[in-house]
Amino acid sequence: MTPTIATETLLTDLAQLSDIDLAKKRLEPKSARSIELTQEAKGLRTRIPASVLLHYDARLSRGKRGAARMRNNTCGGCHLALPSGQLADMRHADAALVLCCNCSIYLLPSLPDESAPAVAAEVTKPAAKKVAVKKPRKPKAAKATATDEAAASSEEEELETEVTAAYQALPAEAQSESEAEIALPA
Repeated sequence: MTPTIATETLLTDLAQLSDIDLAKKRLEPKSARSIELTQEAKGLRTRIPASVLLHYDARLSRGKRGAARMRNNTCGGCHLALPSGQLADMRHADAALVLCCNCSIYLLPSLPDESAPAVAAEVTKPAAKKVAVKKPRKPKAAKATATDEAAASSEEEELETEVTAAYQALPAEAQSESEAEIALPA
């Protein structure tokens, strides 16, 4: 929704006054351009209500800006994000001037950008996504299956029978000597 005509002109006048005051800070006080800006500011001050000017001038006397534009839902004075409730209040048609809840500066609506449609067109393009290439995993050691266990046990049995057959093929004297060598001390 758009603000009413009176609020819209007040916001425009306050924005111009803020821009003039900012420009005057950059100039020398006695320069011709500074005097011209002062005359222009006097004309704007006659159209702005006294209560608004009182708060505006109090901020200026402390060396701060009186009004600032919003950008991306942040205050142009303190650069802090505005609460969603305050943003909702600003969107109402009957909303007058709104103060920043953080720095109490007058918040002015952001300027419409000419580049906004171009930015919107760029946003609609699907961006090329970076795809992470996964390295293949190392193969896991095969788990022993029932057939593997059966094959291992049959190999052990064959080995045991070969050893037993070789032992029985030895002469009786050699068998007793080998038993003595194998016997463990008690």
